[in-house]
Amino acid sequence: MDMPPERVKGKNYKCNECGERFNGIGRRPMCPSCQSEDVVEE
Repeated sequence: MDMPPERVKGKNYKCNECGERFNGIGRRPMCPSCQSEDVVEE
């Protein structure tokens, strides 16, 4: 199912491993810097 990008709302996350803050989507977001799944929603 394709959705227009403006309809996809990401959430803000922070990685507990490296401290990176990023916008992620999905049930199990992954840190773009270190690929850790140890992230928390901000």
